[in-house]
Amino acid sequence: MSIIIENNFNFEELITNYCENAKKAALNDLASWLERKDLQICLNRPKYFKIVKLDTVKAASEMSYEKAGRYGSDKSYPVSKSTVCRAIRDMTFSIDENLSLKENENYIHVQNDEKFLNVLGYENKKKRYTCTIFKGTAVISKKGKIKLLNRRIISSDNLKEFFDKINYYLVNQYKVTSDTTIFLSGDLATYIQNGSEKITPCKAIYVPDKFHVKSVLRESCGLLVKNNELANEKYRNELLKVLSNDKELMEDKNVAKIVRLLKRILLL
Repeated sequence: MSIIIENNFNFEELITNYCENAKKAALNDLASWLERKDLQICLNRPKYFKIVKLDTVKAASEMSYEKAGRYGSDKSYPVSKSTVCRAIRDMTFSIDENLSLKENENYIHVQNDEKFLNVLGYENKKKRYTCTIFKGTAVISKKGKIKLLNRRIISSDNLKEFFDKINYYLVNQYKVTSDTTIFLSGDLATYIQNGSEKITPCKAIYVPDKFHVKSVLRESCGLLVKNNELANEKYRNELLKVLSNDKELMEDKNVAKIVRLLKRILLL
């Protein structure tokens, strides 16, 4: 191939235009031939991250950062756990809350717990208080899987702020009044047992989680107790009598907690 260059012809412009057109044609042909998501990722990685960032951050609330990276990206180009961490750190949120409820006749339940999390920049794990509020349940599968209706999840690393949030949503979403009775449940932690005093818009009855009660009775007393037995008033009274009269068992702090609970609350 020969190229004849005339006088006053801009050779540099010719080369530049030729290269740019050839590059565009090659990329377009390659993209149309492959039609692959991973090619689009390579050609436009910033746009790709905008698309998957929200899915990745959502997934990170339910699984490890490593798994969230794989979940939110193409399997040929998985997002690393450090990238997921940076995405969460650098993200800003604008939350449009939906405070509507699906009406039903069920009681409102407030379930409190705490998690210990590994946090970037902290040597030790940080405690974070968590709460799940719901009103009603529904069976959503043939195997009996239960879905919580009207669910609201709350968390905070500050206990006062934590209960302030609970009170806010009880009033503004669940529309409780001073005549409303709700059930507060959780393990045997003191802040959960005393939570009824911090829930101010309505009456809250503390009900310990049966799993934790049964665990203490099994590990400290060697008793294998069933849910229907805990729900039986006669059985509870007999259990309270036996535990209270055993001085050795009462030296166990957890057993002593259960005895106090049996004296003043209703186990569902």
